[in-house]
Amino acid sequence: MSQMYVIKNRGSGRVLDVERGGQVLNSPVLLFDKHAEDNQKWTHNKYNQICTALKPGGEDVAIHIHDRGTGQIIMSVCQKDPTQAKDQMWLRNDDGTIACYDDPTRVLSAGAGNAGDHLKVEQKGNPPPASQQWDWEAM
Repeated sequence: MSQMYVIKNRGSGRVLDVERGGQVLNSPVLLFDKHAEDNQKWTHNKYNQICTALKPGGEDVAIHIHDRGTGQIIMSVCQKDPTQAKDQMWLRNDDGTIACYDDPTRVLSAGAGNAGDHLKVEQKGNPPPASQQWDWEAM
């Protein structure tokens, strides 16, 4: 089994969480206080996808850019074909940011960092603010 992580925002101290827990597909990703249940556990697989420990129907489900214009992030079934997976591929950077694989200037952001705030993709700050920086805590 792949190494599992809780991914914590440096600005708010809150972690990535799949909204609605068990209803994974098309659910938003949000910030929440850490409880380390499966909807807060993640892997970073060989396809550069960030997948939840939740596996509806036995399928891997990844963080997916639903709308690049608005930066909306949802959960969707992992694509194994790289031509289909570009909106699910992420780079873990040394500065703590998590960037779009095909556009490293766009990163995951916690916004204001309030509990329940939805995760989004936005332009990387220079330097990146704490709301765009993440720590991967091994489980």
